[in-house]
Amino acid sequence: MIETNKLIICVAPCGGYIGKDFNPNIPVQPDEIAEEVVRSSNEGASIAYIHARDKDGKATRDPKILRETHHHLIRKKAAI
Repeated sequence: MIETNKLIICVAPCGGYIGKDFNPNIPVQPDEIAEEVVRSSNEGASIAYIHARDKDGKATRDPKILRETHHHLIRKKAAI
């Protein structure tokens, strides 16, 4: 086994099922998720696992929402 001092931090700012009714601090809208991902990146995270949510806060696989969250919000906020 190779020894290393490197560490990879992965974050998942929200799950696919628990919503604000369970915890009002869980980010569920694209802008909230993007903010948490950028904040985590600034603190050292290198991977973010994203569960996209629709406007009602329900899990979605809609590519438009994923694209908005990733390309338009996360990359813009992170200035990547």
